[in-house]
Amino acid sequence: MQSPLIFRLAVSRENAQNQLFLQMNNFKIDDSATYYCASYSNYAFDAWGQGTSVTVSNGASSAPVVFPLSPSDDQNEGDGQRLTDSNVSIGCLVKGYFPEPATVQWNSGAITSGIHNFPPVHSSGHYTHASLLTIPITQWESESFHCNVEHAATHTTISKKIERCESHEPVAPAVHLLHSPCSPKGKDGTIALVCFIENFYPKEIEVEWLVGSHSGLLTSYTEPPKRDAKKYTYSTHSFVNVTEGDWLEGNTYYCQVTHAASQTRTKSRARKCEGNHLYI
Repeated sequence: MQSPLIFRLAVSRENAQNQLFLQMNNFKIDDSATYYCASYSNYAFDAWGQGTSVTVSNGASSAPVVFPLSPSDDQNEGDGQRLTDSNVSIGCLVKGYFPEPATVQWNSGAITSGIHNFPPVHSSGHYTHASLLTIPITQWESESFHCNVEHAATHTTISKKIERCESHEPVAPAVHLLHSPCSPKGKDGTIALVCFIENFYPKEIEVEWLVGSHSGLLTSYTEPPKRDAKKYTYSTHSFVNVTEGDWLEGNTYYCQVTHAASQTRTKSRARKCEGNHLYI
């Protein structure tokens, strides 16, 4: 049987340097603890500093498993658990690693505020800890967030994206294609075609412009989708310019919108003087 811990400790000192040293011998797993330097008198026991963490294990080094933690639906929808009207919390759980430490950064260190790192918990020879990030909900809805975990002992680097978990069913977009007056008066002699894409969810869409059945003939610009006010759906618009000559030839132009989530592909068409005009 091994001796109690007190008999396996040796204390030495360097008076000239005002330093005290503690040597521990014949470690046991039960010796894992945080050790503090302290002074003792008849009236008080005073420890200072953050202490030195000592972990004793007969196990080999093991890399962490990282779990990204998304906000609950209640936080997203504001039904009672959101920290404030404008903040949301995301997290990263780092589990099953040995030895300490495993460091966590957010967006590769670009984020330094709003972070709360929980202390590691040691159980069954491995460590687990978590990092929590609190951010404005507008930032959460418009930007990407990654937690980056590094475990030097196993030369492990892991990056996990925090996904936005939405509980809404997909909604197919409504697509409307409008054009400017049929007789252009501008100096460049062009017709503007504007495709309005409305009330869809989620926001990932693909917009393609066709001349008849041919794609890739027009240069277009599509605005990034924006969330509709007081709704969870999104809307955007895309536009192209065509020459007066091409327009007067009577070509048919299509705005084709593919929305994978709702498994829909929607077309809206326009040609010379066919009705709906958007006067620009």
